[in-house]
Amino acid sequence: MLCLFAKKITTSNARSVSANKGKLIDAGYPGKLFVRNNGSSRSVDAATGKENLTAYPVDVKIKDLLENADRETLEKLGITSQETVNAYLAQESIKEEKFTRFWAEISKIENDILNFPEEELSQLLEIGIEPMGWLIDAGSDTSEYKLPDWTNIRNWKNPSGYCGPNVIAFIMLGLGTKSGYENIPTTNDVIKLYQFYADVENTIGTGPKYFNSLSDGLENLTKNKYRLYSHWGIFVFDHSWRPIDKHIRKEKLPAVSLRSSKFIDWSSPESAFAWHYRAIIGTKTKTHWVKIFIKIPIWSEHWYYMHDNGTDGPLTDAWWEPEITWYHFQAASVGKK
Repeated sequence: MLCLFAKKITTSNARSVSANKGKLIDAGYPGKLFVRNNGSSRSVDAATGKENLTAYPVDVKIKDLLENADRETLEKLGITSQETVNAYLAQESIKEEKFTRFWAEISKIENDILNFPEEELSQLLEIGIEPMGWLIDAGSDTSEYKLPDWTNIRNWKNPSGYCGPNVIAFIMLGLGTKSGYENIPTTNDVIKLYQFYADVENTIGTGPKYFNSLSDGLENLTKNKYRLYSHWGIFVFDHSWRPIDKHIRKEKLPAVSLRSSKFIDWSSPESAFAWHYRAIIGTKTKTHWVKIFIKIPIWSEHWYYMHDNGTDGPLTDAWWEPEITWYHFQAASVGKK
């Protein structure tokens, strides 16, 4: 994680922060960093130094959601008991503990980092280890799986629109003729694709949607062949990487990710549920290791291969997103009925 941050912070901004002349600000999803100088309300992009005029904060963290939402709001999300709320909060606490341990370890070697040559430090950060004179070798191994039926159509024309219907339409396009939908586009035909996306949106409807309504729409459109399931974890629609990874690799079907909202307004249900759905069409694990006599795994990072309506990623492509963020809330798998 430090290597991700190190790449995003320019030398001048890093020195400003280290000299206590400014501070880093979490600017919301997907974990972008800004620098704000002391005594100033002006924020600059940590990577480029350009001024950022976006209102802060731009996204709500899941912990804030759980602690501020009323019972009716939580029930619409499938959270019907305080026990479930506590379970979600426990998961968020685990994330906090990971970050706390990480920065505690960094603080132990802070002086070494500050006095270490920048070029050599950058190389070490890439593999996530400290300098060790007895080290024979170090590196990383990557295991990645992308669903071919969806990866192959990620560049097809996408008219954007509401994220929920857009995700369901994209999932059905990957299913192709197996979806049961009559005359589903099987090529990147712009006219047919626009009509198809419009038909899906007309069936599911516009505006904020919950997983149940997306699942009902998928069932209806596929003639009861497919639906969304929350068959993992102890929570309703739990957003956990391992079961999502297992589902995608075993079932060869995607999952749907829900992340927290921009511009949340607890007094307005319409605004409070302007969250964002994305399709998960692949997963990746990168395991970092050192070698003395044998390879010894040091730590692993997990990633989702995402596709959406252009809100988070490119409109006609997919992107890799880290597993651990403050903004992943719920997920559901696509499955046969």
